[in-house]
Amino acid sequence: MPLRFNDLRQARSLTVSPTEKAAVRDRLQAFAEANPVRETDPVRHIQQRSNLLRPAFAFAVILLLVGAGTASAAEQALPDNAPLYFVKTSINEPVKRFLALTPEAKASVEAELVTRRLEETETLAATGRLSPAIQAQGEVRFIQQVEKAQEKINQLDNKGKQQAAQALSVRLEQKLQVHTEKLEKIDAASKSDVTLTPMLKRLRGKTEALIHEREQRADDHETEKQDQQNTNDQDQQRKSDKRELKRPPSNDGQEHSIGLTPTSTASSLRGRGRIRLEQRRKDSLNENDSSDDAPTTTLRELHERSRGQSEQ
Repeated sequence: MPLRFNDLRQARSLTVSPTEKAAVRDRLQAFAEANPVRETDPVRHIQQRSNLLRPAFAFAVILLLVGAGTASAAEQALPDNAPLYFVKTSINEPVKRFLALTPEAKASVEAELVTRRLEETETLAATGRLSPAIQAQGEVRFIQQVEKAQEKINQLDNKGKQQAAQALSVRLEQKLQVHTEKLEKIDAASKSDVTLTPMLKRLRGKTEALIHEREQRADDHETEKQDQQNTNDQDQQRKSDKRELKRPPSNDGQEHSIGLTPTSTASSLRGRGRIRLEQRRKDSLNENDSSDDAPTTTLRELHERSRGQSEQ
């Protein structure tokens, strides 16, 4: 909605009661207590001070534009009150978006504004103040706000925060279903010529779209998870195959059958080889000893024979 000077001038002329001023003061004090300045390292301390300046700057802008009382009173404004509703949607709500610092907070703010648009329509319809023009504008604002909420939820999901995105989407779907039932009851009990059928049709369509999109995201993540698991299994299988190829071949199937490793098999073979060599060396020595004894025994016998013959 473009900024109109007449609306802003009318908003500045509004006054608030001391009770509303006290409520604004209490909100500021509660925010300050919930966001104390913590002493950290210099870099983070500077960043923290910068974050704390954001709400102060935003509130200063509101004070300069419309005043604290007007901003507070505009929170409950409805579309049939153009000046205050302009402050609500063009100043207060952008400030809420500005104060949302994390992706979760940004998505939550947009989802909250979706239900706010529906609550405004419910209040006007229940009190008989919903005109065809206001209803048409309300439908457009509702659709635009749902699209903003969907965009923030998708951004949250793309940043790796799937659980937060799924939970926020489920909460938004539940709220839309609750408001659908409320609008159906109001429409059934209404005696006005303005029907809520077009609004209900759009509401049901957006609810189904949110559910379908959430289920699609869940299916995509499950597919990605399964693909990653298959890739990991294939990598493990390739590594196992490489280890099998590097393993030396076995000469003795029996040794492997009893659970011997290639290293222990090779050691066993070397030990048996040494035993055989030792046995062969001993056999060779024994043969040599036998061959030496044979000539010695023959010479002795010849000597005794020759001595016996000389005596005769």
